[in-house]
Amino acid sequence: MKIAIVHEWWSKYGGSEDMVLELSKIFPTSDVWALVVDGNAHDKRLSNGLSPRSTWAKFLPWKKSKALLAISSLLVYRCISIKKYDVVISSSHTFSHHAKFIGSRNAIHLNYVYTPARSLWVSDIDNRGKKFVDSFMGSMLKKYDRSRAQKSNSTAVISSEIQKRVFESWNVPSDIIYPFCDLENISDYKAKPSQNSLPKFDGRPYLVTAGRLVGYKKHDFALRLAGHMQLPIIVMGNGPELESLQRLALELGVEAHFEVAANRDAWLKILDEAKAFIMAGVEDFGITPIESIALGTPVFALNRGGSCEYVIDGINGKLIEELDLSRFESEILMFNYEDFSSCVEKFGRERFSKEIISWVNRETVKKFGENI
Repeated sequence: MKIAIVHEWWSKYGGSEDMVLELSKIFPTSDVWALVVDGNAHDKRLSNGLSPRSTWAKFLPWKKSKALLAISSLLVYRCISIKKYDVVISSSHTFSHHAKFIGSRNAIHLNYVYTPARSLWVSDIDNRGKKFVDSFMGSMLKKYDRSRAQKSNSTAVISSEIQKRVFESWNVPSDIIYPFCDLENISDYKAKPSQNSLPKFDGRPYLVTAGRLVGYKKHDFALRLAGHMQLPIIVMGNGPELESLQRLALELGVEAHFEVAANRDAWLKILDEAKAFIMAGVEDFGITPIESIALGTPVFALNRGGSCEYVIDGINGKLIEELDLSRFESEILMFNYEDFSSCVEKFGRERFSKEIISWVNRETVKKFGENI
């Protein structure tokens, strides 16, 4: 069977791009499509020979604007190509579940969802574009997005949080297939720890937070917590709020180090040697907190969202009901550090591969009477 995997824009590497790379390994003869592919996105992680194909959106003069590109994608995804496929797997956090190939009217469409478009459907968490969402056009877009999601033959999601969100937004039932965490890489690191040097903290413990530097991830709370506890903090990631977070750290007098492009070994070393990983936002899932737990660093998180899938209260971290500085501080100081790294073994690569294959085979048997 001919398979197409359709992703959103490919301009950086994150958790969803890693999942697409893994899908391409699970189905090695598949074609991988992305709305647009930034030439800078081709790095060593494409060593398996994957070369994502851009849709005709690459010719749009406003392709650098995520907002305009997202709106344009509603048309682009409806007529990607005349190529014929038997199975189309969308990798969706915005609108790739709208994907349609003109020559593939009889194809099975399987939708792997990281979240329905966050700024459209959960503006209480991510308020970017809230004025548009509350407008007449926003309500019409929601209706259209829901109708396209309901056309999929089957939907799988990354967590219970997203399963609930998908049903509330689209009225679509779904299976949960957790993303994988590269536990093999962590085992290799443990066998031969990184020689990268960390910022000098004079033996003091430090906090760490990580992820794209955008408002809904609440990295500002992590900075305030570090100031409250009089501890240094490392912030790993990049994004539009980098400068505002740097200014906040200066205003608070917090010893904050921003790692915008840490290599893999340095990333793991920072997580490994931290006193606590702070997860203040409502995450769809979260790979880095799982890495932290696998390395033996507890996660202190808001008791909402993806953190509830892997933080075992009092064992490998703490789920806290509200963003209260004193409560977070007391939980961190009282935490009993024991070996809990095995708590996340179920999030490995092999399990992800088996569940994806089982999901796809189930649907191809229904449609074609045979496994893929």
